[in-house]
Amino acid sequence: MTPDLVRLVRRLCVPVVVLTAVLAVVGLVMHEWPGPEWPYEARGGWRGLARSVEALGTAAVAVPPVVLIVAGMRVGFRRWRESIFLLSAMLIAGLALVVASAAVPGTSFPAAASGLAAATYGGISVVLGRRLRTPVRRSIGSVAPWFLVLGVAVSQLYLGEYRLEEIAASVAAGGLAVGVATRYVLLGGSFEQRPIAMDDIPLPDRRRAAVIVNPTKVADMEEERLAVTAYLAAAGWHTPWWLETRLDELGHGHAKAAADGGADVVFACGGDGTIMSVLSGLAGTGVPLAILPAGTGNLLARNLQLPPDRDACLRVGLGGVDRKIDVGRVDETHRFAVMAGMGLDAAMIMDAPEKLKKRIGWPAYAVSGARHLFDRRAHVTITVDDAEPVHLRARGVVIGNVGKLQAGMVLMPEAVPDDGILDVAVLVPKSLRHWLMLAFHVAGRRPKARASRIEHFRGRRIHLACDRVWPREIDGDLLEPSKEMTIVVEPKALIVRIPPGTDAMT
Repeated sequence: MTPDLVRLVRRLCVPVVVLTAVLAVVGLVMHEWPGPEWPYEARGGWRGLARSVEALGTAAVAVPPVVLIVAGMRVGFRRWRESIFLLSAMLIAGLALVVASAAVPGTSFPAAASGLAAATYGGISVVLGRRLRTPVRRSIGSVAPWFLVLGVAVSQLYLGEYRLEEIAASVAAGGLAVGVATRYVLLGGSFEQRPIAMDDIPLPDRRRAAVIVNPTKVADMEEERLAVTAYLAAAGWHTPWWLETRLDELGHGHAKAAADGGADVVFACGGDGTIMSVLSGLAGTGVPLAILPAGTGNLLARNLQLPPDRDACLRVGLGGVDRKIDVGRVDETHRFAVMAGMGLDAAMIMDAPEKLKKRIGWPAYAVSGARHLFDRRAHVTITVDDAEPVHLRARGVVIGNVGKLQAGMVLMPEAVPDDGILDVAVLVPKSLRHWLMLAFHVAGRRPKARASRIEHFRGRRIHLACDRVWPREIDGDLLEPSKEMTIVVEPKALIVRIPPGTDAMT
């Protein structure tokens, strides 16, 4: 068990013991009540239906889908906090119900299925209410799971094996378990170690951060702002400048204003496109960039080995190690820290459906990319530094400051973000068999094998010239299509905060 989880368990001890004790006392009191019996006998098909609905509150039925939800949030969306919350709610309710059952032997109390259903589906309702993006969806997501709880409770009452007050007490216990988990995991009791408050620091000596947020990438802006502000206040920092991106201001101007205004660190909260805009404004200013990943790709965060949780990233932003990394400059006006490209990868980004990206994340790009695997190849002339031009027929060209893609795949194994060199991967497959070979070698982290169907180059200045207009992108944001693209490296132009001891820069 990690230290963070140990701290969480300690924090939960008192409320869990109180909840368990109260439920046990309620059971003992109810045991003495001469409550009325259910006057009807459940028969036939209705009895079978009631049994089936009751099963929704049993561990055998409720636990597997929750485990899948937790795994999906953790792996696909990097939602560690909600995962711990759901597990905590179920464990708290389960413990209270088991202890209460042992404390009141010889009775039907408690109605375990109703209690576990309230904890399980009540917890899911809290997560849906926080993470769905529109008010209507949040309202539906918050209410709908409770109909399952109602169905389990009504089924148990119909079967006549539990009294109404026993079912009500069990549902209340499950609801309280959700409340305890909400209070101590989602809100005030983050399982990440918060910094010690430093109220003795004179106000003028406190540092100030700027937080540049893409509101389309954050489900609950108010919760995000309050949580970040509370964390910084506990660390002895001023209230941060909170700056939201707009269609006419994607982060570049905000970043320059924050640097000019004396910010000690600038947090970029969003996907790679937001981070690209922010770093464009920070490059050369000497103000460090910290990242709060919230988008679909987050390739820079992954390549710099940043932690997945918000509080952990805040801790890195305040107390991490400063490292200077290279920045790529495209056509003298645009900067990137991850990758730029022409052809396939830009077309893949251009055609990825927004709804699909919100639902499944980065795999939406793979769905889009499959449509363009057999687009007509272009004649590309590649000039690296002062070397002779190289002529190739290619599906796409990727220029990278880092080499790792999603799911641990490696496209450019020699790419290092602070070596003053940009790496180039030219995709030259001709057929389905070539594509399969390329995918096999990239997934196996051997993209430089002779059969990989990738041509590799390295240099400080790369010029691409195509025989037709091709789509272009930098760090997931589209540029205007063109026949040409010139990329120049700016060595160590950007300071980023990374976790102490990380090997991301090697």
